[in-house]
Amino acid sequence: MRVVLGILALTFMFVPPASADQVQVTGQTNTAFCAQYGLTCIPAVFTATLNLQPEPDPFNGVNDGSFELVASLTGTLDHQYTMTGTGGDIFVGGLCSACSGGFLPFPNGPQFTADGMHWKLQFDDLGTHQVFLENITLGTDTWVTWNAEIVSTPEPSTFMLLALGIAALAGFTREKKIAFTGTLPPS
Repeated sequence: MRVVLGILALTFMFVPPASADQVQVTGQTNTAFCAQYGLTCIPAVFTATLNLQPEPDPFNGVNDGSFELVASLTGTLDHQYTMTGTGGDIFVGGLCSACSGGFLPFPNGPQFTADGMHWKLQFDDLGTHQVFLENITLGTDTWVTWNAEIVSTPEPSTFMLLALGIAALAGFTREKKIAFTGTLPPS
């Protein structure tokens, strides 16, 4: 029994971890910013779930955790249009005064389709330090708020190790009962 449990433990210890991180993002037209600078901003409201996976830093090629690739994106735009997309970079840091959560769309931000059009979320890191929603199809954009919250999901190997630990404890408890009484406990 111990040998089997040991082999199982070693097997699960060397399973490569699967990235299971998601970021839930909400935002709307940043009317305060638009008014402050006299900008005409299109009304927009969005919610999105970004499924992320680690990506090397585009500047030095090192995977130091500062960038994540958007593996998939789903959500809604203006409470009626379904958003779907892939690709784009998310910067794990906080440089934006109208943002919360620390995950920002990098200049090569997430792209998606909604209402039959091509859209992109992007962070202006050179000037305003704000996020904008760009309608690539129409060539328009609007400044938006960005509220990101990470949703961590335990990796599958974590659940397997938990189950293995419980099974091992049950096995050791059974062995102690047998050793103490000298007989098997009734079923």
